[in-house]
Amino acid sequence: QEKLAQPGGMVSYKAIQIWLKETYGLDVPYSTVFGTVKYRLNTALKVPRPYAENYDQAAVDGFKKNGSPEI
Repeated sequence: QEKLAQPGGMVSYKAIQIWLKETYGLDVPYSTVFGTVKYRLNTALKVPRPYAENYDQAAVDGFKKNGSPEI
């Protein structure tokens, strides 16, 4: 929980799984890591999911504002 609260946080649940293996020698299944972080610790990963290469912020803002895409 302390590691997740740091400003950098953890990048993925797989990274947490690897960190547990390297730091404590625990071989924890991915599903257990996910369930523990999400439901028992009530926290989320600090790094947002990446956007697509052709992501257009102006089009998203226009859609939110007007309800239709600006073409």
